[in-house]
Amino acid sequence: MAALLAEAAAAAINHLLAPADWAREALRAHAGQVVLLKLPPLEVALAVTPEGCVAPAQARVEPDLRVDLPPAEVLRALGGDASLSGLSRIDGDAVFGATLRHLAHNLRWDFEEDLSRLVGDVAAHRGAEWLRALARLPGATAARLSAASAEYVTEEARLLPPRAEVQAWMSEVDRLRDDLARLEARLARLQG
Repeated sequence: MAALLAEAAAAAINHLLAPADWAREALRAHAGQVVLLKLPPLEVALAVTPEGCVAPAQARVEPDLRVDLPPAEVLRALGGDASLSGLSRIDGDAVFGATLRHLAHNLRWDFEEDLSRLVGDVAAHRGAEWLRALARLPGATAARLSAASAEYVTEEARLLPPRAEVQAWMSEVDRLRDDLARLEARLARLQG
């Protein structure tokens, strides 16, 4: 089971690395190093190849780097948040860790390109647009809820004044300040 999981993980990562020459070049500097990815209850050990790709590591090899990823962190990454810094724990070779963190932040999967190979360009583009719209839905819903709440608080419940009233009041305050400054200047001239 572990070997099959390591093979699948290596294939997925190498698929991301294939079009990214810069990423493979960054990994070449770490050829032979092993990273142990721990996503409880799963563990996958991957070794960096001289070509800048990854392959399943030999059994019982001591890893140069250990990366503990809580399931919530992986879900955040799959949802588009590639920070992988909040909850993940990295122990071992700091330079290797920094390289992997840089790759996690900057490597992107062009799922539309992969989908186009299966269903064609037009269908892939439409499907990708649909998925992007679906991903934006929670943010759009939150924005509409926020706007509706603000309208209720200012217009219906009158707990706060509407923006136009606040701006008019601020303009009046500015006008009064300017009038007072002119009056003070006149008084100063008359006294002088």
